[in-house]
Parts: sequence; structure tokens; C-alpha cells
Amino acid sequence: MDALLVDNKGAGEVWMGASDLNYEAVWRWLSDNSIMGYPNSILGSAAQWYGTEPKGWRLENCAHLYQWAYNKFNDNNCGSNLSYICEHPGLFRINF
Repeated sequence: MDALLVDNKGAGEVWMGASDLNYEAVWRWLSDNSIMGYPNSILGSAAQWYGTEPKGWRLENCAHLYQWAYNKFNDNNCGSNLSYICEHPGLFRINF
């Protein structure tokens, strides 16, 4: 996932598989329910969210990447129609 933050070319906004639907402001990965962010990673750190995000309260509970904002995170309505990324073990290549 860290590599995606550098190489999100042409996709615009993409879902990244994290949500705070269960508990407001507690962002978890949908794949394994772990809390977003872990030691030695930029994922989930406050610096990775765009501006004052996340701030959608109960209306915006799914996280996506803003390509136009240098791939910063944002919370959005989970029903929004965006591209998405999938978790895959090992090496990966993303084509949009």
C-alpha cells in the first residue's frame, strides 16, 4: 500500500479499503479489521489525511485517496462511485 501512495497515476479518487462505520473516528482496514496505521508506516498517520480530514462524521465513513491532493486520504460517502484497489500478497502492478 505504501508504494501505491507514490504511484496512483490516472485513477483520480480510489477506495482504499478502510472505514469507520463501526466506531466513529476509529479507522479500520476492511480486509482484517485491524486499526489503520501501524509502527514505521505513514498509513493512518494524521499527516496522511488531506487538510482537516477526516471530518465527515456519520455521513462519510469510507476512506479514499485524493490523487489531485498528492494521494492524501479523505473520508467520503461509502455509496460514492469510485475506482478501487485490492490487496494482494507479494508484488503488484496497478493498471487503470
